[in-house]
Amino acid sequence: PEGADLIVWPENAILDNIRREGAYLDDLAWLAKQKDAWFLVGALGKSRTHPGRTTNEAFLIDTDGHIRDEYAKQLLFPWSEYVPADRFFERISPGLSRLHRNITRMGWGFLPSGEAGHDVEVFDFPWHGETVKLAALICFENTFPPFAAEASRRGARLFVNITSEGEVGGPVQEQLLRIAMIRAIENRASYVRVGNTGISGVIDPRGRLVAILRDARGATIGTAGVL
Repeated sequence: PEGADLIVWPENAILDNIRREGAYLDDLAWLAKQKDAWFLVGALGKSRTHPGRTTNEAFLIDTDGHIRDEYAKQLLFPWSEYVPADRFFERISPGLSRLHRNITRMGWGFLPSGEAGHDVEVFDFPWHGETVKLAALICFENTFPPFAAEASRRGARLFVNITSEGEVGGPVQEQLLRIAMIRAIENRASYVRVGNTGISGVIDPRGRLVAILRDARGATIGTAGVL
């Protein structure tokens, strides 16, 4: 308690609609009050325009459990988050569309129903009587320079990259960390990277890794802990 101003959980921390009544926000409110801190949490939202579709989002939650801001991921991963060319196949051949969907379902064990967000969002986070403008980047969105650049133009001074990288492997995670360093330098902004399997750390505006989560053996990948 009172040891942190903002607690960040990674992408897919809640693999469900965060607004499901009585399920998550009540518990997050209790936890936020216990810790006297706001939360930035990766969870699912519901599409406002297409019933049945979901959004992969970062939610900024205050100490009362209210959602203050949210950002929907714009770069979705094909076949795991959305079905590529789905509407195109529906138009030209319903049979081909069903085959495409069935192959996707067999390959992943489910049929993804993700919908991409449409714009960069900059969150207002109160800190010591001031307002810190921060922007969330989800998963591999940090590899796309225009998103961070647009957030920076809108005043973001802190980037938080929440990610869920599973079994992509160490070399990929190390490369993504280095890309985060480049984004920090380009935009002269601090950068926090929070991954469900690593690499989690803090980068300063000059691209220097100033803190990193390690386990007792010094490993940075596949580690559990709090930084």
